[in-house]
Amino acid sequence: MEVLELNIKQKIFADEIVNGKSQREAYLTAGYKGKNDNVIDSKASDLVRNRKIAEYVRLQREKLEKNIQKKYDLTQDNIVKGYQKIIDGLQSVIDGEDTDKRTKVAAYKAMKDAKDSLTRIAGLFNDKVSTIVTVKELKDLSLQQMEELIKSVN
Repeated sequence: MEVLELNIKQKIFADEIVNGKSQREAYLTAGYKGKNDNVIDSKASDLVRNRKIAEYVRLQREKLEKNIQKKYDLTQDNIVKGYQKIIDGLQSVIDGEDTDKRTKVAAYKAMKDAKDSLTRIAGLFNDKVSTIVTVKELKDLSLQQMEELIKSVN
């Protein structure tokens, strides 16, 4: 792989972009100057599109992402296990005999959202899973009807 040779200002600019700064902030932090905001924004935009800078930013972001994944043990399996714990806890709230209807509705909605997220993470769906019923419709259900609905979704 070719070594990306950036001058010092380009490297500072690219590092600032990787660290989340705006193009304008990165441009000024790197020591570049411009007559006015429009010129600064235009020149900063040109730098972001520079092939070497864009490649450097991409590689640095990949490296940063891998470090974060490693540091926090963010494997798909661990994320799925975490979501399953959340879903199990919410199911306990829903199943609780002393849980009021409002709390059950909120727990059901949270569980549905957690399941939607889980299916996307697991790669089963690319888009949000369609909703069977809305929260408004849930409020109109009796406790028994809601429990039957929950069981049918699980």
